[in-house]
Amino acid sequence: KMTLRIILIATALSFSIASSEAQGPRRPAPVIAETPQLSEISDDIEGIGTLAPKERVALTVNAADRVTAGYFEDGQRVRRGQTLLAQAQREQLAAIEGAEATVREAESVVQRMQSLVADGVVSGLEFDQAKRDLQVAVSELTSVQTRQRNRILMAPFDGVLGFRQVSVGAYLSPGDPVATLVDDSEMYVDFFVPDTALASIRSGLDVHATTSSLPGDVFEGTLVSTDNEIDPSTRSLRVRASLPN
Repeated sequence: KMTLRIILIATALSFSIASSEAQGPRRPAPVIAETPQLSEISDDIEGIGTLAPKERVALTVNAADRVTAGYFEDGQRVRRGQTLLAQAQREQLAAIEGAEATVREAESVVQRMQSLVADGVVSGLEFDQAKRDLQVAVSELTSVQTRQRNRILMAPFDGVLGFRQVSVGAYLSPGDPVATLVDDSEMYVDFFVPDTALASIRSGLDVHATTSSLPGDVFEGTLVSTDNEIDPSTRSLRVRASLPN
């Protein structure tokens, strides 16, 4: 079919030229000349996206005990490591004091035995046992300090807090919600693109987002990642863009 088509076109052209020559000289066809220029062609892909914060976490406690102090208010901005809530820890503080005393005593024993081992008064076996006792005391101190820290809730990252869901005096168990912390310094927009556009999708592409809540405003961001599979029902791929807040 391709060969036949070429023959027919060539025949038609020959006939046209012959007819023109028979009618007289052929006038030049009008043309429009323009200097060639380089320009970018934009191939836009549109989609409806969902806005979400960079980080979001429901804050909870690690220990079961009563709340003794709260250090934040609804909607407050906090910094990473800032103390938000404390649970009863009188028993833990007493345990820490006892563990610290045990460590000091074990350290003193080891220091005294160092000179006695050199003089042959104390055997090396006894000195090794003293050092092991010191290691056990240090481990116990670390353990009680960890239990004490579990009764203090601190912000895991910079962000803004939601509503406080506990009050001083309330009894909390592990997993009970305290508040929601959101890092809104950067926002993510997830949207879907058709599989026909996969060849053009890559990290670093410019993204322009608009919202009906702020008509006329255009938020510029960058495509940061794509999902690892195509939705079989819609034949589309989920992608994510990052927008500075």
